[in-house]
Amino acid sequence: MSLFGKKSPETADSAEPEAPKRRERRPRRRRRTEEPSEAELRRMLREHAREADEGRAQWLGELEDLKEALRDRVREVAQREAELQEAIRRLEHSRDGRSRRGRREREELRKREEALEERSRELDTRAEELEHRERELERRDRQASTRRRRSTS
Repeated sequence: MSLFGKKSPETADSAEPEAPKRRERRPRRRRRTEEPSEAELRRMLREHAREADEGRAQWLGELEDLKEALRDRVREVAQREAELQEAIRRLEHSRDGRSRRGRREREELRKREEALEERSRELDTRAEELEHRERELERRDRQASTRRRRSTS
């Protein structure tokens, strides 16, 4: 058959007329979701960047809070160390170390020193935890900024 549905002259004389061929049905393809327009992509990108900035701001706020807590703890430790040094100085300058008062002061000083050492160990542990948390937040911040740069590229 020709383009216009007519038989060519060579086949017009043949005895068997051809039945019109059925078109084979193609299996339906799933509709692709429409790709977002450029404006929609820009909107999504702005939204993603805004969320990343909010997350970053939150992390930075938390980081600043942790740093301030660490500074407070360092000040407390320094104050306790100064108190301990003062108590040691007083003990060394006491005239009569054998007196009842001197023994009582030494015992109190020893207890105070133990308490301060225990508190110092606790503060050291807390400082290590805060440093670890700070490093974790910085790592997350770097990851978020890397993702943000990749998504804007």
